[in-house]
Amino acid sequence: MSKTVRIGLFVGAVGFVLSLLGGIILGACVPPLAFVVGIGAGFFALRDVSIPSKGDGVREGALAGLIAGPGMLIGQIVGSVILLAAVQAMNMQPLFGEMPDPNDPAGRMIFYGSGLAMGLCFGLGDVIASTLGGALGGYLGASPAAPAVEVGADQ
Repeated sequence: MSKTVRIGLFVGAVGFVLSLLGGIILGACVPPLAFVVGIGAGFFALRDVSIPSKGDGVREGALAGLIAGPGMLIGQIVGSVILLAAVQAMNMQPLFGEMPDPNDPAGRMIFYGSGLAMGLCFGLGDVIASTLGGALGGYLGASPAAPAVEVGADQ
């Protein structure tokens, strides 16, 4: 397994926890967090690695961010559904719409389905943001190999 994949998976696991907590508190705050997580994935994937160019660093960083993104997507979806379950359990009024009747299974399916859809929407934003952040982190973390110099060449 390459270093890029290992770092992407590790950062994705950390991102899962962060986006789970963020999804429970306020889902709209997670995509900027995903961008920062992506920067970390891209930067650390290229740490201590010599690559031919900054462009290759951008590609490897974006790959690390893209690998980390689905962890954040899943955390966002789970966090959104947990938030709706907590709102219903505490008998709070949701921000939009009304609380479904406990005896109405169709209303409850729509209620939790909307939370799932909201989490999916923000989660796709997380994947895009972590990929873009990974590209930036790869650019910042790339240290291209020094050009070869011939020994004894006339200068």
